[in-house]
Amino acid sequence: MNNTCILIPALEPSYHFIDYVKALKQISHLYIVVVNDGSNQDYQVIFDTIDQIPQCYVIKHSKNLGKGEALKSGYRFIQKHLSFCQKIICVDCDGQHAVTDIQNIIEKMYHQESLFMLGVRDFSLHHVPIKSWLGNRIASILLWFSTGYYIQDTQTGLRGYDYQLLDSLLKIHGQRFEYEMNALVVLLKQGILDTTEIQTIYYHHNQHSHFRPIQDTWLIIKNLYLPFCLYTSFSFLCFIVDWLLFISFYFLFTLFNLSSFEIIFLGSLFARLFSLICHYHLIQKYVFQPIFQKYRLPRYMILCMTIFLLSATGTYFLQSFLPVQMSKIMIDGCLFILSYYLQKKWVFYD
Repeated sequence: MNNTCILIPALEPSYHFIDYVKALKQISHLYIVVVNDGSNQDYQVIFDTIDQIPQCYVIKHSKNLGKGEALKSGYRFIQKHLSFCQKIICVDCDGQHAVTDIQNIIEKMYHQESLFMLGVRDFSLHHVPIKSWLGNRIASILLWFSTGYYIQDTQTGLRGYDYQLLDSLLKIHGQRFEYEMNALVVLLKQGILDTTEIQTIYYHHNQHSHFRPIQDTWLIIKNLYLPFCLYTSFSFLCFIVDWLLFISFYFLFTLFNLSSFEIIFLGSLFARLFSLICHYHLIQKYVFQPIFQKYRLPRYMILCMTIFLLSATGTYFLQSFLPVQMSKIMIDGCLFILSYYLQKKWVFYD
């Protein structure tokens, strides 16, 4: 028997939500979890009615925490009380996801043994509200730039997950709509995405949507690109620190009876060691934020040594064709991107 759980985060839904839940109950072997994400007390009768429906459960947040937190509350409830459900289907509360589409995604997930499936809409249709069209186009382009994957409907709320993904989903950052984008990025990189086309349904031009085009799009941009921007800023800051320390050590070592090579070598060595320690702690705390700390520093030092050797070797060979200053900039620019990628994927990867 394939038990499935429908998870619905809800904020001040209409009374039609009750009929929608009853319609979903026509699907066999189905359990429904509704998360009341801080709705006004006037809406309590809706949730009380749903709570009386067999195999329906209502979780209540005392205040609005955002869609991401509502989904996480639902995941934790499912792990604790409905762990026998093999698939979890996340659905929006506004009725935009047809029951037939939900049933179709359930059947496809079991048939294809899918771990993660998106129900994607067609945004070329004339009746799509401009707010929804614009928000999805921006998000799709940002996702493409960030990951190399183009998904035509990044903001769909109809998503199917295998139960085994819940632990991973609970670790993903995000409280509001940006959480779904973060989850999409994480699962895309694991290569487990399947999609299926669904109907494009909007009621009253989507005026009841709680998506904030400016604020929530900014949250999506920030979550996709903030780590790289911080990494760039910290790298530049540590470059300045490295340069200032080198100058200081250079003048300090001139007080001793050392050769010019020894002065430059020792000045570079001490300045680079200090700046690398600063860089390591900054990016570990504010950029990558790994859960487990084991092996981070040794890996970081190995990477730094490798980048240093590649920089010296590449500059040496390229200077035969270009001025050494330009050669150094070109080689280090490429290595900067490579270093960020390897730190994200190897040094600080959980």
